Amino acid sequence: MPRDQRLIQSFLGYSRLKNIRFFCQILTLYIKAWKKILVYHGFRATVL
Repeated sequence: MPRDQRLIQSFLGYSRLKNIRFFCQILTLYIKAWKKILVYHGFRATVL
């Protein structure tokens, strides 16, 4: 029984770590997209 609980805990910790990495990936993609949008609008502002 304790062994199963330890296994479940390690699995939960691993899934949480995966979720954090996934969240960080989405966050970096979001920031990159925002930078592209800002650069694009800044470029348009300098042109206009």
